[in-house]
Amino acid sequence: MDALLASGAPSAGGGTLVEVALPVPANGGVFTYRLPAGTVEPGRRVLVPLGRRNATGVVLGLATSVRGELRDVLRVLDDRPLLPPDVLHLVRWAAAHYLAPLGLAIRGALPPGIDLREELRATLTPEGEALLEGARQRDLLPASQEAGTRTRQLLRAVREGRALRPAQLRALEKRGLVALSASEARPRIHAPQVEIAGAVPGAQPPARSPRQAEVLAWLLARDPAGVPVEELLAAFPRARPQLKKLAARRLVALRSEPAGAARLADAPWGSAVVRETRAQSAALAELCGALDARAYAPFLLDGVTGSGKTHVYLEAIAHARSQGRGALALVPEIALTPQLAGRFRARFGDDVAVLHSGLTERERLSEWHRVRAGAAGVVVGARSAVFAPLRDLAIVVVDEEHEPSYKQEDRLRYHARDLALVRAREAGAVAVLGSATPSLETLRRAQDGKLRTLRLPERVDGRSLPRVEIVDRKTTLRGRGDPELLTPALSEALRETVARGEQAILFLNKRGHVRSLLCRSCGAALGCPNCSVALVLHREGGTALRCHLCGHQELPRPCVACGSDDLVPLSAGTERVEEELRALLPRARIARKWWPRGTTFPE
Repeated sequence: MDALLASGAPSAGGGTLVEVALPVPANGGVFTYRLPAGTVEPGRRVLVPLGRRNATGVVLGLATSVRGELRDVLRVLDDRPLLPPDVLHLVRWAAAHYLAPLGLAIRGALPPGIDLREELRATLTPEGEALLEGARQRDLLPASQEAGTRTRQLLRAVREGRALRPAQLRALEKRGLVALSASEARPRIHAPQVEIAGAVPGAQPPARSPRQAEVLAWLLARDPAGVPVEELLAAFPRARPQLKKLAARRLVALRSEPAGAARLADAPWGSAVVRETRAQSAALAELCGALDARAYAPFLLDGVTGSGKTHVYLEAIAHARSQGRGALALVPEIALTPQLAGRFRARFGDDVAVLHSGLTERERLSEWHRVRAGAAGVVVGARSAVFAPLRDLAIVVVDEEHEPSYKQEDRLRYHARDLALVRAREAGAVAVLGSATPSLETLRRAQDGKLRTLRLPERVDGRSLPRVEIVDRKTTLRGRGDPELLTPALSEALRETVARGEQAILFLNKRGHVRSLLCRSCGAALGCPNCSVALVLHREGGTALRCHLCGHQELPRPCVACGSDDLVPLSAGTERVEEELRALLPRARIARKWWPRGTTFPE
């Protein structure tokens, strides 16, 4: 299927019949078209008619059968395939394995903003002008005589140049009220922005506005560079008016910044000399031998935390690049991309490209084209990077392979770890699944001999692993069944840490003071009237029950089911942990921080 489609499968009207994948669910997204003349390869884009519009599709190969009326390919858009043969095979496998239309699967493998977009331009016909002006009603077409106020509104929008949906324009054209012409529009690329709020240095809280003063005091206690407005509204769900008033009084500065993108230039990793452990050297010898063999070889790199797995990745990829072959490294979360990309950048410089959905469309498309052109031979990214158009792929690394975030849950649903193995097999490449806690699926594959296991049992520089103690909090229940947040063991460890002048971090993935209030009488939980999820009790910014989905807020109240006010708090949040810490360590400086989902952390 990699050859030029210049002959075979001739149509009755001449030309060659080709299968084209389109991003529609009908017919599995695959349709047959006639290529009037010339040649085309699988993986190249073509412009084809689809219904009453034109669409961009990807050529899959020659068509073996024809059903229905044939339409011609309008134009071949690329001089060479956008998708290499191994990626095209990967997409076919994913569509079949995950039961997805092939056209939609191919769309998921391409970066956003790459398709040509058709723009419809409408002009009023004489009949449309007459209907809009209300003149010569007797001379109008019968269909137009029945037009009502809504039609006149649409025609007025056409005259004023306002945008209408294609379906509305087609309906007006069918009635003879407008004439349509199609043109190719440049892709509309928008850079997602995040709004940042920061207190102006030296700002004094307004004396006559307690609510504004509370918001300003909160900002003054945060990062001087500002915090996302989303974070502020999580603490004060109805603070948007106060924020605007503070900005108008020049006590708060508001600005917008690009959201989510991981900038390689911001990663200050150095290129320090690393002394390899024996286990690292042995693992590298195995990987380099497999790379020299140029055949599919899957490995499990089972290394404890801090054992130097990243060093093994880097050295193996360096060996692949010395052969002039490509390398792909996947990370489970966008937030982890800057960390790994920084290490790779320090080693490989501009040979590294970053691909993930946190980049703007323009950045992502630019990086994708760099990879396709061969200007970057090493790709670092999240799960969607598994489709990167790398040439002569030699090695695929899946870091933290056990993470569930490798599962894509919208559009084409897939597991990037499994697709990485399939792609490596198709390309004859080495696959490395790295983890300190391998998944059960991967362990079973290794036990069955489907993966070769490389072990890194010790941390670099002989450092010992941290001691882990599991404490059963059920054994420390309070009088009314409310479990202690800080167990005696944790409390004692915190006291000792502070006494030594050291620091401690407590992680809890629950905001608020109490995650839910449960009625002792009937067992009902206080829920949001809009979302039907449990309301969270907050104390900061005034005691209130808040919904973390829609922002609904109300004062604590009796149970709506039975009227009882005997409510028991369940599942404490970070606010309550802070309260107990301040009671336990009154002289310690304690800070509580919450990061919105998707926040990235520069090194």
